[in-house]
Amino acid sequence: MPEKDSDILKILANTGIRWGELRHLEWQDIDFDGRIISIRPKGDWSPKGGVERRIPMNDVVHQVLSERREKRGYIFGTQKGNMLHRNHLRERLQRVCQRLEIPDVNLHTLRHTCASHLVMAGVDLPTIAKVLGQTDIKTTMIYSHLAGDHIRQAVGRISLRFISQTRPVTFQEPSSENIIFGIDRMKVLSENII
Repeated sequence: MPEKDSDILKILANTGIRWGELRHLEWQDIDFDGRIISIRPKGDWSPKGGVERRIPMNDVVHQVLSERREKRGYIFGTQKGNMLHRNHLRERLQRVCQRLEIPDVNLHTLRHTCASHLVMAGVDLPTIAKVLGQTDIKTTMIYSHLAGDHIRQAVGRISLRFISQTRPVTFQEPSSENIIFGIDRMKVLSENII
């Protein structure tokens, strides 16, 4: 996979930003010291909802952006410095997913992946809504079912430390219905996209 495309997938999965927002990201939107990405209106474009939001960078995002660091222009532009075409990764991602037998994946799936993993990490839904730029909490509520399963599993694992049992206890891992796009698939996908 071309390094740029692998980096794009990492940014999308780790920030939850929309594909259109990523295409419009410029270096002036990145605060490396504060580890913040600003999604803000520009010229004839504005993010969904029309308001600026600030997204903290985790270590993966910070590393990817630090390695690509430039002074101006689009973060993921063409070789001529133009904005990437909206279909830049769509067909390539579909081909790779078909080859790897990963069904129903598109760039927006990575946004769901980010939100799902935030819920399973215990982040509250209003905070996730802010990260995703969702103004209606009802939109974010689609991820709420993940919290219950994840919390139930976590509590079950903790109880093993305090209760002696005569038979082993097994826990069912989240099904593909519960995890939109797991870390293992993300790694395989980013290594295999052409």
